[in-house]
Amino acid sequence: MDRAELGQTDDPKALIPGDPEAIFENARVVRDRATDIIASGETLKRIDTGYWRGTAHDAWSSRHQSEVPRWLDTGDGMAAGAQALDLYANTLIWAQRQAIEAIALYDKGQKLTQQAKAADDEAVAEQQARHDPGSITLDVPPPFNDPGAAYREAAQELLTRARDQLQSVGDETVQQLRDLAAGAPQYKESTAAMIGHTVLDAVGFVPGIGDAIDLAHAGWYALEGRTTEAAITAGAAIPFLGWGAGAGKVAKTVEKIAKAGEEGARAARFGKAVRKDYRKTFFEAHPDLEGQVVVHHAVEQGAVKRYPAAGITPEEMHSLENLRGIPNEMNRHLHLRDLRKEWNEFYENNPAATKDQLLEHATKLDAKYGSQFNPPR
Repeated sequence: MDRAELGQTDDPKALIPGDPEAIFENARVVRDRATDIIASGETLKRIDTGYWRGTAHDAWSSRHQSEVPRWLDTGDGMAAGAQALDLYANTLIWAQRQAIEAIALYDKGQKLTQQAKAADDEAVAEQQARHDPGSITLDVPPPFNDPGAAYREAAQELLTRARDQLQSVGDETVQQLRDLAAGAPQYKESTAAMIGHTVLDAVGFVPGIGDAIDLAHAGWYALEGRTTEAAITAGAAIPFLGWGAGAGKVAKTVEKIAKAGEEGARAARFGKAVRKDYRKTFFEAHPDLEGQVVVHHAVEQGAVKRYPAAGITPEEMHSLENLRGIPNEMNRHLHLRDLRKEWNEFYENNPAATKDQLLEHATKLDAKYGSQFNPPR
């Protein structure tokens, strides 16, 4: 990518090209897809085939057990990729701010040089005017001392350091994304539809739950954007909801499915942190909130010591996915009172909680208090 140099432009983005907002948007899209994939994986994991037994069940069960981890691993990998993009975008913002400072230093150096040069030229002219034309002695003016050179050198050093740091983070980001891509589970064509509809088709043969599976199919079709098929499939399940349902109820059913899918995608979960400093992790993802919120863990840190058997790792505990921002003015009553009370009651009622139970409780707290968080849940 072409870039300008100091003295050629006053635009910091010409010195350090890049669009942080576009990168943040890419990260958001990747993160949203990761959330959807993980939510789908969790949904598949919870499928219960009831009393279905036999060869067909065994074949389905084998496929199900191998596919679910792929969904969860893929979602975790995409979430890590989104975090890498966020880190690069924030580094780009920092580098462009450094470029602004470099431009200011360079401009100050140029101004000092011009002023010194003008003063030096004036001194030389005055000296020549005082010189006696008949004298053979010439006054030699002192060498020009440029006070702006040090500022320009500092500006160039600042810009070079910012470029080098950005390049380093960029290289690391690219390598991380390549590593994630290389380690991603390999799926066949149209994986979501294949796994989703194949599994639901299989379970659909189990007596007594075929109607419910029609509704599940509608959810899959809606997620894929195939709204017509979603409406038709949901319509097939209308007797399950009550005979005589009309087209309006079909549309309402599809809307309800889509809403349920959105709510499921917002379930509390763990990701994988790249550092222990969780505040830095949070504010790198939300730089505009720094100084405005207190960073809180959705599944709080005390759960690690209280439930060692739950197996929560530091990487999970301090992951961006487990962090919430609570506005400073609300921290006293929301964090230190309301949430504290909720967790104390949970601890009292669950002496041996599992990781899933902790996440389930965090999801309930997100649903109850999440509108007060920043960003809201």
